[in-house]
Amino acid sequence: MDSSKITSLTKRINLSLTRLKKVLIFSISAVCLPFAASRASNKLGDAISNDKINVTHKSIVWILALFMLCLNSTVEANTLTSLKDKQLQLKRPLATISQKTHQTTETKPQSQDKTHHKISPTLSLKAPLRLYSVEPKPVKASASNMAIQYIDLVQNIADDWQQDPALVMAVIHAESYFQPQAQSAAPAYGLMQVMFDGAVAEVSRFYFNGKTFSLSQILQPDTNITIGTAYLYILNQVYLKTIQSDSARRAITIAAYNCGLTRLMGLMAETNSLSSFVLTVNSMSDDQVLHYLTQQLPIAETRHYVTRVLTLQQSYQSLPFR
Repeated sequence: MDSSKITSLTKRINLSLTRLKKVLIFSISAVCLPFAASRASNKLGDAISNDKINVTHKSIVWILALFMLCLNSTVEANTLTSLKDKQLQLKRPLATISQKTHQTTETKPQSQDKTHHKISPTLSLKAPLRLYSVEPKPVKASASNMAIQYIDLVQNIADDWQQDPALVMAVIHAESYFQPQAQSAAPAYGLMQVMFDGAVAEVSRFYFNGKTFSLSQILQPDTNITIGTAYLYILNQVYLKTIQSDSARRAITIAAYNCGLTRLMGLMAETNSLSSFVLTVNSMSDDQVLHYLTQQLPIAETRHYVTRVLTLQQSYQSLPFR
């Protein structure tokens, strides 16, 4: 038997002895006090009857005798009540322990059920795709095979919006890895991960008279690529058209596609004025712009994204575009 069990047993024995001692005291009091009271009453009665106590004190003596008899009855009642309480106190801890054990046995499965229900089968569908955070690597053969199925569609749409089809393909690769039903927590949707309050709203305002697109339409590859490519056109040839360097404008377009143009202007030039932002960019060399976007920009996700897309664009130049 280990020391902890011996200590626990010793405490229980000491507690039982203490309770037994109290019970004995109450029992002795219940037996002795009535006997003492009875003898005192008898002696007082004899003294009164033999006239050993004068008449003046007789009334006081009788009152004392009556008080002792009442005290005797009270002590007997209190003793019985105390004994009953002690018996109940001795039984309650065992009942309490039994109840706690029963509750613990029933509670454990409930907590396990709650833990189980916290696991949602749809979480993986809502997780954002962050393939562009991977270090730049050449396009794998599997990716090229997936890209081939969209080559004609991308070529046609890119031509309509005067964009490099290899850049469009690179954005699709980085955003969704060619999964047309891809959805992220942003929320962004489809091959080019367009957002309703971002690219969809901008393209609709500029070119579709404010048309409302449904989610099912946004997830269609042709609609999705059209909106994504049109948004690249808006960034590159509408908002940023006065940036003199094609290389700098392309890199900033890619960064703005990821983090938003307004946010990029605030971080890169500490301004919300488009003209001031363009002046800042035009005062920088191509190397300075690229170094800032891939090394210094405070948004790590966008830094990796720019590097990733530029590398993929070079790789997709090898596809047989027209």
